[in-house]
Amino acid sequence: MRRLVLCLAATALAAAEPTPAVFIPATAELALQLPDLGRSRERWSATPYPRLLATGWGRMLVAEWDMRLERVARGSGTALTGLRSAALALQGEGEVTVAVIGGAELSAMLAVAGLPGRQQAFGPVVAWSNGTALAPGIAPPAPEAQADAGIRLLPGRRMPGFTGELQVDLQLDAAGLRETAVATPTEALRLAAVNPLSWADPQELQRLPATTLWAATWHADPALAAALPGQDAAGIEMLERWLAQAALPGWRETVAACRGTSTVWMAEGAPFPTLNAALSVDEALARRWIASATTKLNLAATPDGAAGFVGLVPFAIGWSADKRLVLSSDPLGAAVWQTPKPGFATHPGVAAVLAQAPSRTVLLGASRGGASWAALAQLTVPLFTAMGAPQAVSLPIDLRTAGDRGWLYLRLMEDGSLRSESGGLFGGPFAVTSAAAIAVPATLWLQGQLRRERKVPQAEPEPDVPAPVF
Repeated sequence: MRRLVLCLAATALAAAEPTPAVFIPATAELALQLPDLGRSRERWSATPYPRLLATGWGRMLVAEWDMRLERVARGSGTALTGLRSAALALQGEGEVTVAVIGGAELSAMLAVAGLPGRQQAFGPVVAWSNGTALAPGIAPPAPEAQADAGIRLLPGRRMPGFTGELQVDLQLDAAGLRETAVATPTEALRLAAVNPLSWADPQELQRLPATTLWAATWHADPALAAALPGQDAAGIEMLERWLAQAALPGWRETVAACRGTSTVWMAEGAPFPTLNAALSVDEALARRWIASATTKLNLAATPDGAAGFVGLVPFAIGWSADKRLVLSSDPLGAAVWQTPKPGFATHPGVAAVLAQAPSRTVLLGASRGGASWAALAQLTVPLFTAMGAPQAVSLPIDLRTAGDRGWLYLRLMEDGSLRSESGGLFGGPFAVTSAAAIAVPATLWLQGQLRRERKVPQAEPEPDVPAPVF
């Protein structure tokens, strides 16, 4: 019977039209699938992105990258419009596999590209790899039916500190980008999932002021925190060393002392947005934090803690009447939590996010969407203006009106898997992190290219910035 099933599966695979996904090696540390780009192009028109790209800075950005792409591969713009489906895999030390289904223009361009490595056509699929031999196999799990992109991450260099598998699906919609990420369960998470837990409370965000841009709340539980993946990540060890050098309590010690509802939020401020936190932590440890920060940062004592400046930014730390460790860069200091002025939850988008919070949410995040990104974009305007793009002065205003909400629901499911449901103008944590990893080096590279082309004199020769890798 088993042989019959295998034979039938092999026959079906041979008879069916091959898809790009079947060329992704099973061992790939990162696999990307774009299953239906025709459908994605239709959805694109309903997102905020066409409107943003129609602005002055949007047209400039598109023209700049179109011109540079055309220099690298003539006719690529036309060829890419015929792309129907694609898959990409990264594994080992720089081993890349790419497979696509596209129009005649794309096939012709790839045929004469002369890429180093192996390139073959399998029916409508053109596949290329700089490593292993190309041959269709069994496709990895497909993204959710409505997803426009699916990313699978296996343990390895790209997921330090993680031992399971992460599947991320992205979908375009009217809010911008929806992101769903699922991490496979571990034994520790399975155990945490069956024990009684207190979930994130949407009411916690009701007390935040109307100037709040984004906020997140959770019910701190040391056992659950210890079960979360990534505890051995290099970043945690680096943070521990930095805190020790600064004579501050350690990260793991602080997490273990947190019990109860905690909230962090960012609010409008001048010249910078303010960052704030109200953490339910053991009072003895909170007092140590206050004493250490007072000494290390040379703060002045206040009735409930200490306050002062870190450079040009105000900073306050204190112990609140409701037994929270409060940290704030707001000029009001700890009073920003002690004397609440509700208003954040009355924004229509935020109200909808809080009302739709699903069950088993361990971390609840809400934002005012475009307004949140506009506050950060305001800080980048001088950089783009210096690059010769005065159109960027409208960037904050354009972003502010592009969307009214963003959301994050991190859930611990009954089987012990972690499920993150998020979305907004730039998607969720994975999409934002990936975009930043591409945008920052790309901007630096473009800045260097523009300076060379305009022959702007430099005080010292600038080191070559490598071209961004996508």
